[in-house]
Amino acid sequence: MLTTEKETSMGNDDPLGSLRERFNLSKSAVARAYGTDARGIARIEQRFEQGTIKLDTVRDFIEAMGGELKIVAQFTGEEIDITPPAQDREP
Repeated sequence: MLTTEKETSMGNDDPLGSLRERFNLSKSAVARAYGTDARGIARIEQRFEQGTIKLDTVRDFIEAMGGELKIVAQFTGEEIDITPPAQDREP
């Protein structure tokens, strides 16, 4: 299933911030689940926007909001899930 532009439109100038706001989550609320403070969440959102963020950080951010990160490669008429397996994390 291809995702339509309308389904993905969340304010591409700050995709993680827009996603967080879409679910009515404050930086503080996500920070508590992530294990940082609101400034840490702002830095993560900024690094995502700049393209200088690690995949594990994005996965952890999405999971702190209650979601699951999936990565899909799209080709003409085909989508392939290329989500890497989650690494074991220390408690």
